[in-house]
Amino acid sequence: MEIKIRKAVFEDCVSIQQIMDHTLVTDFPEYSDETKAKIHAHELNAERMLGHTNLLIYVAEICDPNRQCAAFISATMPIGGVGDIHWLLVDKRFQGKGIGRQLVDAYIKDAKKHGAHAIHLYSSEVNTAFYEKLGFEKVGLVRKNYWGSDDYFMNLVMT
Repeated sequence: MEIKIRKAVFEDCVSIQQIMDHTLVTDFPEYSDETKAKIHAHELNAERMLGHTNLLIYVAEICDPNRQCAAFISATMPIGGVGDIHWLLVDKRFQGKGIGRQLVDAYIKDAKKHGAHAIHLYSSEVNTAFYEKLGFEKVGLVRKNYWGSDDYFMNLVMT
C-alpha cells in the first residue's frame, strides 16, 4: 500500500470529516457521548479547519483509484518559534502502518521551515508512548484539560 502525504485542500473536506466522525466515536473512550457531541459541533469541522489560515493540515492519501484519505494532522503555524499539534487522527484500518509518524514528520519539516524550534501537544495517556517514540517528552499532567480530560503536555525540542 503506497501512501502519499500532502497538504490538505478544500476537496478533502468530505474525507477528513469522515475520519473525524468515525475516529471520535471509536478512539476516544475518555470522552462521554455528550462531550464527543460538543467536540464534533465546536471543533471537528473540516470546512472550518481548512478555512483557517494559521493551520497546517496534511492528509495521508492512499494511492489507489479511490484516492482515499487514511489520516490527517491539524497543527498551527509556529508562533514565536513554537508549533502546536491539535489533532492527529488515523482511521483504525490504517493504524500501525507508520502513517501517523509520516504525518508528524511532514508537519515538523514544514514547521522548521517557518522558524519552529519546538512543537507542543496534549495527549491522553494511551497515546504518549507513540509521541515519545518520535522524540516528544512528557512535561507534566494537565488535569481537566480540554473537554475535561486529563492529558499530558508534551514537548519536542528540535535541533
